[in-house]
Amino acid sequence: MSKSAHETEMAREKTNRQSAKSAKLSPGSSCGLGGLAVQSPAPTRPIAESSAVRSTLRGHRLGVGIALLAAAFGSQARAERIDPTLPIERAVGAPAGAQPMHRVDGARTGRSKTPLPTAPRVLWRARVTGGLDLPVAVDARQHVVAASPMSQLLELDDRGKLAWTLKTGNSAPVLGPVITTNGTRLVVTANAELWGAAPNGTLRIKRSLPLPSVRGGVPPLAARDGGVVLALPGTLLYLDASGDVQARAKQAEAPVSLIEQGGRTLIVTERGDVLEWKPPSEPTKLGSFGGRVDEGAALSSPNHLTAVVDHERLVDFKLSTKTRHIRLSSSERLQGPPAILASGETRVATFSGLMLGHDRTGIETARAELEPSTGGSTAIPGLFLPPPLVVDGKGRVVFVRPGLDAGVILESGEPKAAAGAACGDPLALAPAGPQRFLVACRSGLIVMVGQ
Repeated sequence: MSKSAHETEMAREKTNRQSAKSAKLSPGSSCGLGGLAVQSPAPTRPIAESSAVRSTLRGHRLGVGIALLAAAFGSQARAERIDPTLPIERAVGAPAGAQPMHRVDGARTGRSKTPLPTAPRVLWRARVTGGLDLPVAVDARQHVVAASPMSQLLELDDRGKLAWTLKTGNSAPVLGPVITTNGTRLVVTANAELWGAAPNGTLRIKRSLPLPSVRGGVPPLAARDGGVVLALPGTLLYLDASGDVQARAKQAEAPVSLIEQGGRTLIVTERGDVLEWKPPSEPTKLGSFGGRVDEGAALSSPNHLTAVVDHERLVDFKLSTKTRHIRLSSSERLQGPPAILASGETRVATFSGLMLGHDRTGIETARAELEPSTGGSTAIPGLFLPPPLVVDGKGRVVFVRPGLDAGVILESGEPKAAAGAACGDPLALAPAGPQRFLVACRSGLIVMVGQ
């Protein structure tokens, strides 16, 4: 090596040592900024001695600036390092609440998760402006979620006070409300828009569905995976937790029930057909109830669907064998859907005002009168169909008849009425938390009944 080349190399090594010493901020040549590591820039390999000095000065100034910024904010910003390989979290499982969807759960059992009152009395009354056309939902805090035809989604707290309202554009809700696994309150409006509110009432979802409008349909199904299944005239939709359409299928027959069973959706139609849908496949027919089903069906066991057929028969459809069995053939006209006890027994009402209970073999296990035979007020015949019965795990049954006080039939068969819990146009019954249920009326009146 020549003398001049040796001197040049010695100068470069001296410059690099000075640069490393000047740019050193902490061991590891990095500084903490909010828990994130910021690396000091390494000196650029010099082309000539003068460029090496300029690169060192730039690195030194940047390192000092970052160190000062870290000193100013490092004591306040202590966030953990973000791992980009971690999966995105989403809520799964059955939606929480006393009634997150129509008929309590995805099996449509109409069975309360908590005991119903034994000495019912009115706790509070509230009124929804514009009336009610749709059933209500009840969350885990005993808040009541309702949809008003005045283009509003609203929530009442556990004392019946208005908690919030959300305007649903210029169109009224026609499906819902349901509460999904992550707590979103969802409705579908007549102009085919999906609206979702957070538990505090702030807008969480607004989506236009791939339909020109919505005229009819069945209560939505809030699925265990956090999504929602919609059955609209001619169309089935599966939406994810964000409200985005993940699957779509054609549905020629008018559905009356959407039921979750395992990893599939069961669809019952007015004609009594039973179909299964496993997106992205098209629905396939499993069999038939053998007659018309007007008010829907319920899952009475993991392997059985049960429905009132032609208002005359109570029929079980066995999913594994695709066969049906008549549980009850009645001379009384029956109203569905049945409420299902934990044992698989059914409770149905008759049009004449009886409550009937049967086990799976068809043996009658319960009978009670829902309307007084003599004295007192009388129901309004034929003007409004009473809502279906609600049961609990102990075998108590909640009922309401038009113009009569709502009440509870105890395990013994004794009826207990809640004085003042009457309306002439009852729309829905819903469990509403421990020893509570509510009556929702078409006039907009909501009556909370408790112990």
